[in-house]
Amino acid sequence: MRLGSSKLRQIFVAALFVAPLIFALTSLPVVAYAAPSGGCTGVSNITVGSTTYVPTWCDEFNGAAGSPNTSTWKFDLGGGGWGNGEAEVYCGPAGYAGNPSQCPTTFSASTAPIYIDGSGHLVIRPINENGAWLSGRMNTEGKENFTYGILEASIELPNTTTQGLWAAWWTLGSDITTVPWPGCGEEDIMEDWSPQVDNGEGTTGDISTVHTTKTGGGGVGGRFTFPSGQAGNTAFHTYGIVWTANDVKTFVDNPSSPFLSITPSSLPSGDTWPFNQSMFAIFNVAVGGTLGGSTSGLASPAQPMLVDYVRWYTPSSGNCSADPSAPTSLAATAQSSSAIGLTWSEPAPPANCTVSSYNVYRSTTSGFTPGSGNLIASGVTSPSYTNTGLTASTTYYYKVEAIDSYGTSSASAQAQATTLSGGSGGDFIAINFEGTAVSNSGGGDASFHADEDYSGGGAATPTTHSISTTAAGANAAPMAVYQTQRDGVFTYTIPGMVANSQHTVLIHFAETYFTAAGSREFNVAINGTNVLTNFDPYAAAGGEYIAVVKTFTTSANSSGQIVVVFTDGADNQPSVAGLEIR
Repeated sequence: MRLGSSKLRQIFVAALFVAPLIFALTSLPVVAYAAPSGGCTGVSNITVGSTTYVPTWCDEFNGAAGSPNTSTWKFDLGGGGWGNGEAEVYCGPAGYAGNPSQCPTTFSASTAPIYIDGSGHLVIRPINENGAWLSGRMNTEGKENFTYGILEASIELPNTTTQGLWAAWWTLGSDITTVPWPGCGEEDIMEDWSPQVDNGEGTTGDISTVHTTKTGGGGVGGRFTFPSGQAGNTAFHTYGIVWTANDVKTFVDNPSSPFLSITPSSLPSGDTWPFNQSMFAIFNVAVGGTLGGSTSGLASPAQPMLVDYVRWYTPSSGNCSADPSAPTSLAATAQSSSAIGLTWSEPAPPANCTVSSYNVYRSTTSGFTPGSGNLIASGVTSPSYTNTGLTASTTYYYKVEAIDSYGTSSASAQAQATTLSGGSGGDFIAINFEGTAVSNSGGGDASFHADEDYSGGGAATPTTHSISTTAAGANAAPMAVYQTQRDGVFTYTIPGMVANSQHTVLIHFAETYFTAAGSREFNVAINGTNVLTNFDPYAAAGGEYIAVVKTFTTSANSSGQIVVVFTDGADNQPSVAGLEIR
């Protein structure tokens, strides 16, 4: 359910988060609300792969006909288009505080646009009263937040073979009040609208989309189409997500067979991943608007969206069932006028858990609160990170969180560093030989630029074989750097240094062709000084497909250059993966 069209975001946010907050502060109506059955009694576990998930939070919508439980749900209210040009006015249950004047004041199943029916279903039914379309939209914001696990709902959809309705079951990041949409993250688990508008699925399936800072209103997603003979408006189907760190998998009916998986790599370059923190859940049926389309042929009351249940499952005991502790010993060190290196100590994971990755946050304000708006890296798999592209002579503050399959730790203690002044000669350079730019978000202590500043040589045959970076230690590059290499006799001339400035040069190697020591031996010189003679990368690393890093200190020449020359030695030609200058 998009938060409004791209041109109307601010209008929608005002409608959603100003009016409901005002209503929430008014006194509750004196009416009797029918409570749901309570808890997850009788709900079975779900096993996906080797992980068993147990029901943790459920609403079965049982009880007498009347209102959904207002201890569990809050209700968005009002009209104004909701940023999408929608026609409906959203009502809460009869008598709900702040209800628009068009909404019923007493409960009747014939007039209520949102209620439980006494037969175990939530009903959201658009109905036209005196020329105004009334409908319902409810959420768990401030009442129940969800982080990881399986979140699912059993839904019978309205009839969307023709235009008019736009039904959705979706989530928003719980930090939306401080990190505006779309940075907070939106996960549309199920959206359904007419095929006549923007190629909707109608009754034949559903569409799932995530919205993030860079994907905005368009989002990234996919669609599910029911097998022949099935329809979304004639039977209940289960729409849900299997949600783990850095991965949101969407399914219909079978959580072991998702039709869509969204990970950080699914997003545009430079986007932030907002789905490693809590979200709240939303149901609604919009009338008309961007995807609802024309209401001219829509009968009143429209076929409702029925929800049999909504359930959240989390990993059982024996699986990972606890958040990790916060990383410790976070240290920040300025590497240049534009780069700061971070290191930290990995926390001991809880029982049955493994710390899978880290989130890195940055601000120019001390004491900041981590959130989607200051997340600079997610999916970092080693306890180090190099933040590049910074401004000279500027102080930056950092915090780090650890992630396991259950959840996310609290933030580490803050660390800070000030970048070097411009022109210090300390600018950080990392080049991936014969390769594209490589981020260190998946490992390695620095991100690398695409190949540049070279003459001579040519591309070695790239490999997809896994490269071990363990032996290379703390200065290892991302694995992808070692999978592309430059062969032959060649030179890298790195300009832009301050004349005679001091630097550290790191050269990255991995033998990906020969299978024995003594098969490749070559020479390396830096600014005219030989630093490696008959260097054998296989022997130095102790085998094939093993990374090795050699480190040297040098000074830029009088022209502000560092020149690294690779020449033939005792046997075969040089083959080199990458170069760093710090």
